[in-house]
Amino acid sequence: MPTEPGDDGHDPFAVDPGRALDAIHLTWGDVYLAEYTEAGGWIAWRRDGLGGPIAAGTPDELIRGIRDDWDMRPVRVPAPRPTR
Repeated sequence: MPTEPGDDGHDPFAVDPGRALDAIHLTWGDVYLAEYTEAGGWIAWRRDGLGGPIAAGTPDELIRGIRDDWDMRPVRVPAPRPTR
């Protein structure tokens, strides 16, 4: 319930997990699989299967973890086969 004029109860800094995942998938989805867990955490795996999971408490932390992982060893995945 609003307590002040203009206060609609919405937290402008709250993370929308769906939108955050969309942004991560748009940028990194070809080479990393990312998920939001039921426990409220964020996790990603390399699509080439190397290394372990990258876990984080926020989407920003996950993106930093993905970037650090990429900087250490870029992910190489096979190119898709052309369809006829």
